Amino acid sequence: MLSVHRIIPSLVSISVKNSSSLCVHSPRSVVAKFIHGCTEANIDTLVNSICGSFRKGCNWDILTQNFDSVHLNDLIVEKVLLELKEPTNAKRALAFFHWSA
Repeated sequence: MLSVHRIIPSLVSISVKNSSSLCVHSPRSVVAKFIHGCTEANIDTLVNSICGSFRKGCNWDILTQNFDSVHLNDLIVEKVLLELKEPTNAKRALAFFHWSA
């Protein structure tokens, strides 16, 4: 039986090699701060973090991993889409729309 120490590195290696876009930045601290206090500033920080992740080209698995604890409400979705309203961000806005659904 293979030990966990041998399996995990090989899975990570395969995952990294097969990933077309890898996002190194992890906004987990942003998410943690957002959960503890839902103020306008925290919402803006979360929106900036989500938009930044899409601009960096993070794949959906990374986005889901980083923002799985966030409940996207209408205000957050609206702010993200407004942040990505420029024609140069059209694909990112569409990707966010599909990812958030």
